[in-house]
Formats: sequence, C-alpha cells, structure tokens
Amino acid sequence: MTGPVLLAHFSAVAGAVGIDVLLYNFPARLGVTITAELLVRVVERCPNVVGMKDASYDMQAFTEIVRRVRDVAPDFHLFTGVEYPLPGMALGGHGCFS
Repeated sequence: MTGPVLLAHFSAVAGAVGIDVLLYNFPARLGVTITAELLVRVVERCPNVVGMKDASYDMQAFTEIVRRVRDVAPDFHLFTGVEYPLPGMALGGHGCFS
C-alpha cells in the first residue's frame, strides 16, 4: 500500500468514529509501514488520532517520528512495545505496552 492509500484509510476510519484513535505500526506483521511523513499527514487531517504504538524495531524511524510529530501535534502520544521502552521515553516517547 502506498502513502495516499493509507492516508485515505486512516482518514476514513478516524472520521467514522467519535472517539480517539491509536494507530499501530507493526510492519513485520501488517505488511505496511507508517512513516514519519505519513503520520504527520494523518495527524494534520485527523485530530482524533492521538497516538501510535510503534513496533517497528527501528529506533531511527521512531526518533524521526517523535521529532516530526511533536512539531505538528505536541499532545500526540507515541508508545513502544517491549522493544525499547526506556530509550524510547528518553527520546520523547510516552511509555510502552505489550
């Protein structure tokens, strides 16, 4: 799937519900990656997307996501699984859950 297709998908889902939405980035299981660029576009378009769990095992991508999204949505929450909870929080993440 491409960025525009994923953006349309997340926009449709977020727009169809009246609650906050958390995204889940797990490329190894889902076959798609939520990049920093895509996430910024989703957050700009969908104010009820308030956070994401990142299970990409890619600390460089996690760091870029924190950096880019913080400028667009300061209250956005980024979580990890058990992959890197303490380094993730040191870089600006908000915790972890598994």
